[in-house]
This record gives sequence, C-alpha cells and structure tokens, in this order.
Amino acid sequence: MRHFIFVLAAVFMAAFTTTATATVVNPGGDTGVFSWDDGVGDSVTFAGHDTLQLTVSGTSAVTFSVLDCCVIGDSFDLVVDGASVAWDSVTNPGGVGGLFAATADLVLAGGVHTFDLILATAAAGFDSGGAYWTTSAVSAVPVPAAGLLLLGGLGGLVAMRRRKTS
Repeated sequence: MRHFIFVLAAVFMAAFTTTATATVVNPGGDTGVFSWDDGVGDSVTFAGHDTLQLTVSGTSAVTFSVLDCCVIGDSFDLVVDGASVAWDSVTNPGGVGGLFAATADLVLAGGVHTFDLILATAAAGFDSGGAYWTTSAVSAVPVPAAGLLLLGGLGGLVAMRRRKTS
C-alpha cells in the first residue's frame, strides 16, 4: 500500500510539472519512480523530468531495470541515447497475466547517456500510471587479455630483433 501511495503521489506531481531536464542518476546505482498520463506511445516522466541522465567516466557496464508495481497489462520500450534498445529479460511481455518487469544489461562508452521509456501497451481502462526504475552500480569493463597481448607482442618484437642481429 505504501508503494502504491508513493507511485500515486509521483504521478500527481508529474502531472503538474513540465520541465525539459533530466533526472541525474548516481553512477553507484540508483532507483526511482516514473509515470505516464497520455496512454500508449507516451514518453514517461521520471520524477518530473523527461529523461534519466547517467554519466560514466570510461567504458562501463550497467544494468537498467523496470518494474510495473501496480496494474497488470502495461509494458515499456527502452530508449538509450535516442535509439531503441531490446530488453535482455522480460517477465510478462505486454503485462499479460502479471506485472511487467524487464532488465537490460548495457555496455556504455564514457560520457553522458540519456535513458527514456515509452509506454508500449497499457492496461485496459488505464491511460496513466506509475512504476519503478533501478540501475545497478556502474563498473568498468575489463579488457581481459590486454596484458597478455602486450607481453606477447613485445616478446615477438624482441625475438624478431634478435633474429635480424644474428
């Protein structure tokens, strides 16, 4: 019940707030609410802002998740930096038979990235609602064999030089 009231308050607040700014996401992991009020095709509002904004210092892995907490029948499309991104896992696509939950594991280049959600399907009789988003802690993407490749390349150069001097 507490979550429902929180989402309802966020929807009410979003209905009276019209800004063109982004909600800044903590790179250490963050969570919040989003809402919509214009039905299918509507770009959701993140706590009164049009998009989420995540800044990473270098190539990083991040997990972005959504959970529609309250009404069965909603589903969302993910848009990152203006391009549609497929969900890696979806529970109840289209919200049929249960609440919509989806996760996308992304590798982002260093810089500022914007996230948006578009309402793809809406529960029958509902043109507005609210749900939750979450990001995991951002982690640098390791370069698995960079050290071994560097050592192998240097070793090859040394071997070629020795061969030429002999």
